[in-house]
Amino acid sequence: MDKTKAIGHIAILGANIAFAVNIPIAKTLVGPEGIHPLAISFFRFTGAMICFWLVSLLLPREKVSKKDLIKLFFAGLCAVGINQVLFAVALEYTTPLDIALINTTGPIFTLLMATLIIKEPLTPLKGVGVGLGAVGAVWLALLSNSSEGAESGGVHTIGIILVAISVLAYAIYLTLFKDVINKYHPITLMKWMFTFAFVLTTPFFFPLVLKSDLGSKSPEFFFSLSYVVVFATFVAYLLIPISQKRLRPTVISMYIYIQPLIAGVVSIAVGMDVWHWSRVPAILLIFVGVYLVTQSKSKQDLRQT
Repeated sequence: MDKTKAIGHIAILGANIAFAVNIPIAKTLVGPEGIHPLAISFFRFTGAMICFWLVSLLLPREKVSKKDLIKLFFAGLCAVGINQVLFAVALEYTTPLDIALINTTGPIFTLLMATLIIKEPLTPLKGVGVGLGAVGAVWLALLSNSSEGAESGGVHTIGIILVAISVLAYAIYLTLFKDVINKYHPITLMKWMFTFAFVLTTPFFFPLVLKSDLGSKSPEFFFSLSYVVVFATFVAYLLIPISQKRLRPTVISMYIYIQPLIAGVVSIAVGMDVWHWSRVPAILLIFVGVYLVTQSKSKQDLRQT
């Protein structure tokens, strides 16, 4: 493996580890002893926005047209606003392992949106993959509903639905705003997207921060919050573009499989979750579905054959 590809593999591995560890860590920040999940989103948006603007000062200035700023506004709404807010809210409703499992359906949602929006061909392989992944996700929701009892299980299902919508929002961003993503430097994209998310949500989220009684929180709480803001948001969003410049999309998408493994091990080890063998068939359906989707040919591939 040459040095360029090695850097790409290290970058995407680091990003997925950061995201996976973030799920159980962020879970510890919500609930009676923590803060409102939307307050967590405020800290993520604010911290990442500041970090990306500071880094941008070290780079050549890149001018963004007014037309593209409008696109970045809606891109930030999908990729940052809806995606991260629904993830934060879902932390109150379901387990870290189930969140990580639903996150793995990202490639399925992305290619499904590509079929609907930019008319990518719906090959038989892709169709089977989307179907298997959807069945696995629904099965997982039903398992949560039955294994946790009627009331608690219903709450878990709400969490799974919220995560699925958050993944769909990110898939729409990757598909609908592909032109502006390819046009600008990643730092330029992120600083504007997080800025727009910050502006949109601050009037609603900041009052929740004021009610959070941060003065009573432990050092461990602030350590966890710092991890969520710095590593799981700023650093992870920096690493992804590094890998995108060096690896094929199908290779990058395969690394998402490590998220349930890491998030599951951590959450079970600290008592946040309990392993149920009944999850295995649903997990296999999701994983096989994602694999088939990522192996299907794109429009460009079909033109070259």
